[in-house]
Amino acid sequence: MKALMLAGLLATGLLTIQAEGAVVIPLDARIYIDPGSSFDTWLTAALEKRHVPLTVTTDKSKADYAVEEGIRLVDLRNGEVILAWPVEGKEAHSRRTAEALAKRLADSVPRSAKHKSSALSKDAIWDF
Repeated sequence: MKALMLAGLLATGLLTIQAEGAVVIPLDARIYIDPGSSFDTWLTAALEKRHVPLTVTTDKSKADYAVEEGIRLVDLRNGEVILAWPVEGKEAHSRRTAEALAKRLADSVPRSAKHKSSALSKDAIWDF
C-alpha cells in the first residue's frame, strides 16, 4: 500500500523533498527564475492570482531562492533543495506547472500573511 501511495505521489508530481518537517518560506522572499524561459511571467501571474506574498526576480544576486530545471526550488543561502518534482519537456515551463508551483509556494508561506486581506471583509468576493 505504501509503495502504491509513493508511486501515486511521484506520478502526480506531488512528492516534496524536505530536510526536516514542512517547508516554510519567509514573507516577501525573492525567487529567481531564468528570464529566457518565459516561466517567470507564468509564475508571477500565478503567484498574484493566489495572493502569495513572494516576488519573482530575474536578478539572481537579489534572490533568496531559485527555481531550477525539473522543477526544484533551491535555497540560495545554503544550496538546499527544498521543493522538487519531476517535470519534463514542454511542461517544464508551462502555465500549468507555474500554477502548480504557485500552489505549493502558497502552502509554504505562513498562513497569517496569505490571508491578511480576509480581515477586510467576511465575503471573499469583495477582497481585491
